[in-house]
Amino acid sequence: MPKTTPEQFEDFKRSFLEWRKKLGLTEWRIFFEIANLKNKYAQIYYDTEKAGATVRFAKQLENDEMKNCDPKESGKHECLHLLLADLYTLGENREFSQREFNTAEEKIVRRLEGVL
Repeated sequence: MPKTTPEQFEDFKRSFLEWRKKLGLTEWRIFFEIANLKNKYAQIYYDTEKAGATVRFAKQLENDEMKNCDPKESGKHECLHLLLADLYTLGENREFSQREFNTAEEKIVRRLEGVL
């Protein structure tokens, strides 16, 4: 299993932070780490109440498909998960009002307006 390189990790972080800025997610505190991930190139954990997230990058590539992963695209992909964090958390709780859902949706739309 090939290991990822420091350059790939830097490209990943740079891409994530670039998309974080583009999407207006700068209120989030972001931590990066290299970790052993099972069949994943990257992963994000977030706490919407604290507006904090840990973004993990694979220490090694576990299969041939992962060798073709682009660190920049993966950074963008994980940032898009962050974009949907509020909406995902509402759905996960299953106890939310229509107004809360509409507010979360509107936040996403406003952020996308700034990019598209």
